[in-house]
Formats: sequence, structure tokens, C-alpha cells
Amino acid sequence: MPTIYLKKPFSDGAVYYKIDTISDPEDEYIYEAIEIAVEEETLGRDEFELTQEDLDEMYADGFKPISKEEFEKIEKEHRSLDI
Repeated sequence: MPTIYLKKPFSDGAVYYKIDTISDPEDEYIYEAIEIAVEEETLGRDEFELTQEDLDEMYADGFKPISKEEFEKIEKEHRSLDI
């Protein structure tokens, strides 16, 4: 599966995800994800694993596909702040 890029906007920011398939999963966690949360002028980054159910719930909760470039732009901004 190719990399998935998702975004969910909120009134004061947005949450972005880069989701890749784990090459050799050991359990139900089959995706690895990078999350970048933007709230007003604050950026936060986290990494974790997801199940297929987690990914399905994200789509149900309103996360929409975005371009790789849009994710990379916010990731570059995050790195420039040395968070």
C-alpha cells in the first residue's frame, strides 16, 4: 500500500498524518503513523502504530486525503521550529 496522507481541520488548527504499512507486522498494528498537530501557533509531533480499525475510524471521523507536498510543507515547518 502506498503512503497515505490525511488531514482533519479544526476551528483553531488541524491534525496531519503520514501513514505507512509496517513491512512485517507482529500483531493487529499494521500501520506506522507520524502525526503533526497544529493548534493556533503551536505544533506537536508524535509517532505510533495503528490498526485497520483505527484507520477506518479516522476516515469516519472526517480525516481527508491530502497531497504528499501539503504534509511535507507542515513537516518542514515543524522541523524549522526544532520542536
